[in-house]
Amino acid sequence: MEENAVISDALRLAKAILGSLLPKERWAIINIAKDKRESFVLEGYPSIPTSFGYTYDKTPLLLEKYMVIEDKVGGWWFMGISDIDSYWARYIRQNLTTVNDIEWTAHEKGYLEKTKLVEYYYDDKGSTGPRMHGQAAVLINKRALEKFINKFSKNRDMPLHRRDHVYENGELRLKLQDGSYCTLDLSKADEYRPVFESFYYLYRDTNRYLFDRAELLAKYKELTRKEVDWRFFIKQKSSIVGKMINTKPCLKNRIIWEFDKEEKKYRFGILPLSDK
Repeated sequence: MEENAVISDALRLAKAILGSLLPKERWAIINIAKDKRESFVLEGYPSIPTSFGYTYDKTPLLLEKYMVIEDKVGGWWFMGISDIDSYWARYIRQNLTTVNDIEWTAHEKGYLEKTKLVEYYYDDKGSTGPRMHGQAAVLINKRALEKFINKFSKNRDMPLHRRDHVYENGELRLKLQDGSYCTLDLSKADEYRPVFESFYYLYRDTNRYLFDRAELLAKYKELTRKEVDWRFFIKQKSSIVGKMINTKPCLKNRIIWEFDKEEKKYRFGILPLSDK
């Protein structure tokens, strides 16, 4: 396996994770698994947050080497943070045999209050959720994540501290001058979301603005593992623009999403910070 392939895979994973974090967050616990999809939702498990995929076994090890991953628990799905006196903490946690390395590290580093606990998926039948190769809940250090991306990224068109939008779990949040956010919520729009993500991930990861039909459909298939015809795909795109973006000025003024007649390609982009 070539070292460059692992670095590229780790960089792709790191960018996907960073794109899901809010500007003020300095740490996070997320789920990863060996999967070709950049990010994915586990079908039938809506309570498990969006997970992130990687290709090579050595990818997480590289992120551990650079302290991006500060700790991990393999074989478990992170669910969220619970209070120490919550139902989950009192009645479910005691049945778990997982080691709580992440929780201990988060407490020791001051990320997590002592009255807060890390919650993992565990249902009333004793199931820990779907099994995937290389699955783990991992503790992410955001500063180390940004340093890793800066070190290995060839394209540094925007300093990380100036990020003015985030995309996480189907929600695009555009930061405004007053510190508030304007949100495009696709979290429950099952048909719209993968269409938007096809454009967004290509835009984010390639630093390009123009995309042709073939690469958009290929990205859609990568995200969903399904093939759709172009007519369906572009109809969903038009619905998002017409029903969800154009009706909200703060989104309409920031998101460029149109057909370029000269290039015969679709243009997608997010304009810099605005007070509109």
